[in-house]
Amino acid sequence: MQPLSCSTNIGQVNLRYDSVGFYGSLSPVLWFRLMIAGTSRAEQKPARPEDLMVSEIKGMLLLSNGIRIGTLSSERPFIILYQNGEQTLELYLELDHYKLHQIEEFRKGSDLSLQMNIIFVM
Repeated sequence: MQPLSCSTNIGQVNLRYDSVGFYGSLSPVLWFRLMIAGTSRAEQKPARPEDLMVSEIKGMLLLSNGIRIGTLSSERPFIILYQNGEQTLELYLELDHYKLHQIEEFRKGSDLSLQMNIIFVM
């Protein structure tokens, strides 16, 4: 997956996919690790760029054909993006056995292509 960037009038946020796995739980939980970095706009006052805060992080996980699997959530209420630094963003999706079965049916033993839409307040 190619790194994705989002630019705003406050600054720019870069997201990079790191890994995916299962998380120990009573029900199946998909766990996604992304790396997130941010840079504030240089022309901002004061002249020194400031750190950025990302909050209200939510996401949606979809199959490659656009069918919604479920809502991704973060256990962290906010992330501080320090200048020239990267933070880990972990998103979770709790599955029930029906959803897991449907994903396996769609996959049919081959690789699965997923789409992730993430929204946040910066």
